[in-house]
Amino acid sequence: MSVSEKAESALQTVRALLTSFHSERGDPRSLMERHVGPAVQAVWAARYKPVRKSVVCSYGPAPSNPLVSIIVPLYGRHDLAEYQMALFADDTEFQSVELIYVVDDPAIVDEFRRVSPDLYGMYQVPFVLAFPGEKPRFRRR
Repeated sequence: MSVSEKAESALQTVRALLTSFHSERGDPRSLMERHVGPAVQAVWAARYKPVRKSVVCSYGPAPSNPLVSIIVPLYGRHDLAEYQMALFADDTEFQSVELIYVVDDPAIVDEFRRVSPDLYGMYQVPFVLAFPGEKPRFRRR
């Protein structure tokens, strides 16, 4: 049984628990609080969940004591980062700023990661690139 099948079976177990009791006998609230609820909670807590290990890459020397951190989310397009860096390169106050690009789009991660050394080389604006890891690990909670 694969991990995704195990996660799916946890959901199926919860569904079965929630649909298998009859409220005609006894107090349904008590039944939920004492029996069904704890069973659902135990199954759900024990399910497998994917955990992505984040990847962080630094380009250029980070400011030792940045005055501010600017976090720029990138989704769909990474070329806007180059436009920003071109503007930041001429700003003397930007030397004390920490610039962090967070890529939340798997479609652009590889390309942005490939061009990042060239962007730093061209504009000399230090930055950090962060993105979720590509191969999730699984852990049992």
